[in-house]
Amino acid sequence: MAPPAAFGLDSLLRAAQLPPSYLAAAIPEGVQSVPKLFQLQGLNWMLRREREGEALGRSLLQLHPAWVQLVTRDGFIFYVHR
Repeated sequence: MAPPAAFGLDSLLRAAQLPPSYLAAAIPEGVQSVPKLFQLQGLNWMLRREREGEALGRSLLQLHPAWVQLVTRDGFIFYVHR
């Protein structure tokens, strides 16, 4: 028996994608290679956390935007890299 469409691999992968509008950081001065988009998006996320601090969300789970937490109907928690 096939799983419902909401639990299919295609649905899972679509749900785990970063939105195209997620901002990327500028390439830092001195970097000689051309970073990939996901690397610049991750850099932007890290820089924002450094500028804004982490005290606000210490008690909350804050995943990097490239990761998504999924919970099955029976309560099993797992993480998927987007």
